[in-house]
Amino acid sequence: MSKTVSAKNRLGRSYAFRELHKEDTRLKMKISAGLTALLLSILIVSCGGSGGGGTNSSVAKNPSYSIKGNAWSGTQYATVGDSGTILTSPDGSTWTTRASGTTNWLNGITWSGTQFAAVGQNGTVLTSPDGITWTARISGTTTGLYSIAWSGTQFAAVGLAGTILTSPNGILWTTQTSGTTNWLHGITWSGTQFAAVGSSGAILTSPDGILWTTQASGTTSGLNGITWSGTQFAAVGDSGTTLTSPDGITWTTGVSGTTFGLAGIVWSVTQFAAVGSSGTILTSPDGSTWTTRASNTTIWLRGITWSGTQFAAVGPSGTILTSPDGITWTNHS
Repeated sequence: MSKTVSAKNRLGRSYAFRELHKEDTRLKMKISAGLTALLLSILIVSCGGSGGGGTNSSVAKNPSYSIKGNAWSGTQYATVGDSGTILTSPDGSTWTTRASGTTNWLNGITWSGTQFAAVGQNGTVLTSPDGITWTARISGTTTGLYSIAWSGTQFAAVGLAGTILTSPNGILWTTQTSGTTNWLHGITWSGTQFAAVGSSGAILTSPDGILWTTQASGTTSGLNGITWSGTQFAAVGDSGTTLTSPDGITWTTGVSGTTFGLAGIVWSVTQFAAVGSSGTILTSPDGSTWTTRASNTTIWLRGITWSGTQFAAVGPSGTILTSPDGITWTNHS
């Protein structure tokens, strides 16, 4: 624009209008070229196959894949994300896109021993025996669901405004009374009880997924993820918050060494690993003292799981990282 005004001052209105027309034409050509490139990229990704074709090279590099949760079945990973994204992998390196049958955002996933169950936006619940063929289930709610866990006898899913649903089979769902209106972001099973965490430091426990008790967390920071190690719960949240508890009732604050938000946590038999914003990865043998690890990414990592031999962390832009020890990480994006 500065050049057009200058030309107008020196040579008159007609010259300025001609120059403006030229600039407008060039802009339209750039927009047209950009749209063409975008359409071609969409076609290329589509050809990768939404029902079973396409591998990590065409999937993870696509910035439209924002992955939020992942689970391990014993033979494969399954990850879920925005716009109904579901990917599976036998090894964490080669990934295949699966048809979910929904465009709703998927936020959480778990494995029951016989099937995957995924939850998400607008009360979405999907189940699959193999990670390939997915079936939509009627949850009975349109409230967003964030996380899901399996107890051995039933699923429990949590979400917005204190929403809690339970199901013995992933098909029939019952709404339970949580006693809170806080958003619930994470849930896990310890072997004897569920523990759920959420906004404003909310922590709830239940022996059966039906009767829930609010526990004092000692923090007002949002809590986003929780896991069980075999001897204690460990929860993570905003501003680097970490908490541990042997029973779900008494909670102790740990020292994470970071102020970045933490989104997910898992136990690997010997250590906890937590992930979060700006590519943050932390490990800890006890949930109290944490060590920062180099992830070689600045992507916000949203979820993490353990397969028995390696960690897999996921995030936006199709980001997938794996590590055998929580120390050295490989980016498969």
